[in-house]
Amino acid sequence: MFTTSGGAFILDTVSDAQGKFTFNNLVFRDSIKFVVQARTAKDRKNLEIELDNIAPQPVGKNKNSPDIQVNISDGLSPYLQNSKKLFSEQVKYGIGNHTILLKEVVIKDTRTIAVKHSANLNGPGNADQILTYKDLENMGNISLPLILQGRLLGVMFRGNVPYSTRGGGAMQVVIDGVYVDSDFLNSINTTDVASIEVLRTIGNTAIYGSRGGNGLLVITTKRGDEVLFITGTRQDSDLYTQGILQST
Repeated sequence: MFTTSGGAFILDTVSDAQGKFTFNNLVFRDSIKFVVQARTAKDRKNLEIELDNIAPQPVGKNKNSPDIQVNISDGLSPYLQNSKKLFSEQVKYGIGNHTILLKEVVIKDTRTIAVKHSANLNGPGNADQILTYKDLENMGNISLPLILQGRLLGVMFRGNVPYSTRGGGAMQVVIDGVYVDSDFLNSINTTDVASIEVLRTIGNTAIYGSRGGNGLLVITTKRGDEVLFITGTRQDSDLYTQGILQST
């Protein structure tokens, strides 16, 4: 048996002593067409194929009775009972994929502010890019513009003055909420910087009006809870930032 339209499959089978044969477990879609061919044991093709008469489904008083369910619980109850029995057997023999309900677990943590004390008008951390003091460590006495060259996306420096690759004039520099000239970056001590927020897209610069037309660099300097101990260790400073150690 092979299809001629509506699908693609080829199947064969062998008849019994009475010449009866079947094709079991057929799966095909609607409107499919297929052809059945047969041969004798001596490879002859002159055969007649007859389809067995299939008795029609008996019809009762109500032809729709198989589709009517008066009480849904009557049909659902056996399913639930069998499911419960299967679940119990799986648990008994340690098979199946089952979940274990745990008691309530309360997780407590302190939210870390990415840019603490920032004067960003969009809110601390709402920027196109953020650099923290950890990104500027171990840079020695190199000036801040040289350190930032190549580190800020979409920002280039000409004569220690930042410019956005979007074009326009120099970017506005804001230090702890104070607007300063763009070349003031060269006067900032890198070790005093806590964070640098880059604002370049219209969504972050619009709130600054005309001052944000060419983008901004919002710089926040370190405060008392961010300065490293002179005689302490880096771990001491982290503990101090978390409020575990007291300033002495």
